[in-house]
Amino acid sequence: MQLTLKGRTMSIQVSNEQIVSNHFVDVRIELDEISQVNARLVFDYESADGEKGARQQIFKLKKINGAIDKIHKQIKSDILAQGRLMDSVKNDLKDRVAVMINVHKEPLDEIAERETKRVDAIDEAFKKITRIPEQIGMTTTLPEALMRLDDLLSIIVTTEVFQERYDETVKIYDKILDELETYIMKKKEDIKRESEVEELKAKQAERDRIDREKKIAMDAAAKANQKAIAEFETAQKAREAELEEKARLEKMAIEQQAKDRIVEADRRRIEAEAKTKAANARSKKSDQELKTRLEQVKKEVGTENRRLLMMFADFMVKEYKVIDENGEVIECGDALVNHFFGSYPNVE
Repeated sequence: MQLTLKGRTMSIQVSNEQIVSNHFVDVRIELDEISQVNARLVFDYESADGEKGARQQIFKLKKINGAIDKIHKQIKSDILAQGRLMDSVKNDLKDRVAVMINVHKEPLDEIAERETKRVDAIDEAFKKITRIPEQIGMTTTLPEALMRLDDLLSIIVTTEVFQERYDETVKIYDKILDELETYIMKKKEDIKRESEVEELKAKQAERDRIDREKKIAMDAAAKANQKAIAEFETAQKAREAELEEKARLEKMAIEQQAKDRIVEADRRRIEAEAKTKAANARSKKSDQELKTRLEQVKKEVGTENRRLLMMFADFMVKEYKVIDENGEVIECGDALVNHFFGSYPNVE
């Protein structure tokens, strides 16, 4: 084992294995003796004495295991204590070295930190410029692009700020400025063209609206006219139908009146025929009486009166009817005879 300190190397001739092995010398001796005895032992494991002897031998061997574990534990504990002591010494020595190192390291670290901050500041200022075009895309509006241009113009590129990266910054700044101006000009042209297109669309839409409203008005007027014609035709048809219905009802009423008159005439005719038949039936009996009485009158009245009465009597007998003072027909028979003689009281 070697240890180097301040350029000098110290050699230690004792090995770690030898140091550890010395702790197990007594156990090794005892184990060698027991192993010789154990090699010669023979037990009848089937018998009770043999089983007992074998178990006793196992117990002795296990006790050796316990001794080995105990020595190992003790050695390990000593080694751990030594290790902790060694660590303490090491840390103390290293702390002393660290103090001496920091005397020289702190100024170097301060310089490095200052340099890091300087480089970071330059890098951040540079990124502030390069991030601007990253915010421009296909959907970027003109106001947004003008805001990005304002952000770029607000950055002043100086050697104090950008130092060794000044030339690089100037190139990228000019490039981004040109790109932004080109984008803004194109955007303005696009907006102007879109405005013109929208204006044309609006004018066309207005013309289309006027044409559409005219067509709607004309269609509405045509529909209204068709509706008026249809309503007039419907009303005309309704009027004609009403007149036809009225004429039909009047015709039906006239026809019904005619039918009623025919029915009434038929009724009267039937009644007259019935009365005539009845009168004929009744007059057969009185005819002979009338003739007999007329013959008697002819004999009793004067010549002139007799001639007139005979003519009238013949007429009465032939017609068998006469109209009384109420305009009613006096049928033949007893009534006619009575009426005749009642009209001529002198004729008896």
